[in-house]
Amino acid sequence: YLADSTSSYHKIIRKLSADHASISDYDNTDALMLMEVGPLGLQVRGIVLHPNCFKRGTTKYKQMIRKEMARYCFYASLDYSLQIHHFQWFTEGLAEYFSQYCPMLEKVDSDMALFISDKCVLTHEFPEIEDRGLHAADSFFRFYADKHGDAALTELVQSAYVTCSDSLFLKNGLDAEMLKQEWLMAVTN
Repeated sequence: YLADSTSSYHKIIRKLSADHASISDYDNTDALMLMEVGPLGLQVRGIVLHPNCFKRGTTKYKQMIRKEMARYCFYASLDYSLQIHHFQWFTEGLAEYFSQYCPMLEKVDSDMALFISDKCVLTHEFPEIEDRGLHAADSFFRFYADKHGDAALTELVQSAYVTCSDSLFLKNGLDAEMLKQEWLMAVTN
């Protein structure tokens, strides 16, 4: 759905939302995928784009569409009979990673490095996922693809279809703490 105004964006979200979402929860979003999970799996009710995505001179809408489609592909691939839970940092970071056309590793400033070092644990939810946590999650996937290659990233994502985030790294033979230290070194050097 392409909303032509903020009020239209809110109206579409309310209409598509199963629980008639509180609009204040979505005031700062530029795109939203509304979905429902039931006995038969995932049902996407719609992807809604805010008019801010289409401001003159920007191609933000392309990134938003890619991000929502990456999120859709991930959630549609999960085995819902296993009742899999994923951390928001994992799903949002993955969607962010696949929405960009710049897979090279980004360096982070000292504040972000401290945030990653002190607060980001790969086997737990990252704090502040809306801001620094999202940037950290995106940088993790860039680091992982850079260090281990696209095939390893594919393998990690595919194993996430049947494994919860808290045991995903262990199942793939990865030491989460060592991986975090490698990530931190890569983004600060």
